[in-house]
Amino acid sequence: MQYSKDVEKLKQMNCLNLCEILPYLRRRRSTEEIFTSALKEADFESCDRIYVGTSFCGKYFLQQSVKELEELFSFCEEKNINVTLVIPTFSEGDLENGKKQIAKIVKLGKSVMDEFTANDVGVLSYLREFNKHINTGRLFMKDYRDPRYEEYFHIPWKPKMFTSYFKKLLKKYQIKSCEFDATHKYMDFSEVPEDIIPAIHVPYTYQTVGRICEYASIDKDISKKFRPNDICHKSCAENLVKYAVSDGNMEYVKFGRTVYFKHPGFELKGLDLYRLIYFPIDMK
Repeated sequence: MQYSKDVEKLKQMNCLNLCEILPYLRRRRSTEEIFTSALKEADFESCDRIYVGTSFCGKYFLQQSVKELEELFSFCEEKNINVTLVIPTFSEGDLENGKKQIAKIVKLGKSVMDEFTANDVGVLSYLREFNKHINTGRLFMKDYRDPRYEEYFHIPWKPKMFTSYFKKLLKKYQIKSCEFDATHKYMDFSEVPEDIIPAIHVPYTYQTVGRICEYASIDKDISKKFRPNDICHKSCAENLVKYAVSDGNMEYVKFGRTVYFKHPGFELKGLDLYRLIYFPIDMK
C-alpha cells in the first residue's frame, strides 16, 4: 500500500483485520502462518492489534467458530497483542442471539479483548455494560465511495460525519477511535476531534454491501433463492470473487455480501497518531 504523510513524527499503529476472512485463511494455514504472512504482506514489522468479528453481516457474526476464536485469542495472549471485537448491525430477529454471542466471545477473549467496534447506535448503547473501550465502525462513515468518478475521487476529502449530533454521541459513549475507508486520493483528517484516533482500512475500501447473501442461495431451489436474513452456513468463507471490469485502474473483489475496491494509494494530512488496519485478502 503506497501512501504519504505530511507529519514527520506521525505515529502509526499497525493492525490486522481478520474480520470475516479468518475461516477463509484458516483453510490452508495455522494461526501462526496467517500472522506471519499477513505481516509480510502489509509490510509491518510488528502488530499492535487484531480485529475479529464483522462489520457487515449479523448472520456471519452468529456463526463464528468458537475453536477458531479460542486459538486466535490464545495466540494473541502469547504474542501480547490486543484484540478488538467488531460488531455489525443485527436484524430484529437476530438481536437477542447477537447479544448472547457478544457475551460469549467476550468471555472467550477476556485476557486479550480490550475494546469493541460498533456499527450502529443501538449496539453502542448495549456495549456500555461491558466496561471496555468502544470505537465507531466503518458503517458510520457515509461518504460517497466510487473511484470510477475520477474527478470526485481526486477531490481532497474531509470527514462529513462529525456533526454536532455525532460529537455528542462520541462524548456520551466515550469513543476512543473512529474507523474510516480510504474513499479518495487525498485524505485530510484535520477536522477529526483531537481525542479521537482515526483508524484507516487498507488496502481495500468497501464500496457497497447488500442485505441479501447470494452464497446462502447457492444450494436452494430457485423459488427460495435471494431471501433477506436467510440461514447462514458461512459459504462465503469458501469463496472470494474477483471482478473482471473495463476499468483497468481498479481491482474489485467481493467477499461475503461486501464489494471492495483496492485503493491505489493516498496521501494523509492532519494526523499525528492513527491506526492502519490491513485486510490480508491477497495472501498467496
